[in-house]
Amino acid sequence: MGKGGNVVPELPEWADPRLVVRLRGEGSELFVVDGNPHTFKGLVGLYSLTDREYRSLSVRPHEIVADSEYIQGWLSGYLAGSEPDVPQVLCRTRRDRELGFFHRNQRPLPVDRAGARVVRMLRTSISTLDAEYSRLASLVNGLSEVSGFWGDVGWIAVEPWNDPVRLGRTGNEIEQLFGWLNGGFELAEDRPWDPTFRLACEGSDWAPQGTVEIGGTLGWSSSVFINVEESAYRAVGLENNPAALVQAVVASYEPDLFSVSPCEDGEHPTLVSVRYDGDLFSIPMGQVTYLSERVGGDQGARLDPALFGCRPFEEGVLIEFTGSPDAFTPAVAEAAARALSSEE
Repeated sequence: MGKGGNVVPELPEWADPRLVVRLRGEGSELFVVDGNPHTFKGLVGLYSLTDREYRSLSVRPHEIVADSEYIQGWLSGYLAGSEPDVPQVLCRTRRDRELGFFHRNQRPLPVDRAGARVVRMLRTSISTLDAEYSRLASLVNGLSEVSGFWGDVGWIAVEPWNDPVRLGRTGNEIEQLFGWLNGGFELAEDRPWDPTFRLACEGSDWAPQGTVEIGGTLGWSSSVFINVEESAYRAVGLENNPAALVQAVVASYEPDLFSVSPCEDGEHPTLVSVRYDGDLFSIPMGQVTYLSERVGGDQGARLDPALFGCRPFEEGVLIEFTGSPDAFTPAVAEAAARALSSEE
């Protein structure tokens, strides 16, 4: 007999009878655990014992009705063996956050919102790669004017290289960095794939190693993220001069979407999603959020004026949470993100 008194059909030869389970929301249907589906970290493969035809699916462990100690132990061990590989160049608090998130949510923490604080910026379209290399160089120069950290610190390419690199100050230097990080492939103007970069700071008087990470992607659109640990807030300008940081990013990078958000648990805050030219673009809702005019900068009028201030800024609108940091709760962030997001 199976779980709940069901008769267990004949098992495939490879199946372990101790791993016959039910799935939440699937009633009395029986499955047998089929191991690692080799799709995404944390997923478990199940094989249906009810259907006459082969049916398999991948689920998170919490979706499985684990009503025996053996199954509970198997799932715990499976998750432990599936932990994401956190690059060693990142700091201990960051590694602890990623592993904690994985065990709570049974999926990896998105790398572009993995810091205690995240600076995120996105451009919905770009003209040429050369122009974007120059724009990224302009961003680095703008950040250097906010804090000497950006001019003084050395950088390490995140695994698998772990090699020292230079975050250039000119378009040509940024182009060389992208070429090296992406295997030396020539980055064609038609952009058939999306070249990426991901760097962690070396230890310095400004910040311990791995407490600041900068990365991003170029393609038909462009995005940059900066993950910052609490011990490095001063280094990047978040502690003493956040207004200057916002000004530098918006003026140099000219994003369509930009935010500075607390992301201590990886899920807070909710994403703001806007449509442009038929595509959907998302960014974390921040205590500071910027929307350019072309992606709906007028949507700030939908926010609760008791919680958020909105003012024209550059080519869009700057939205600032006016309460204390502790009052920026998931519920507040979710309501604001809903108000700013494009309607379906």
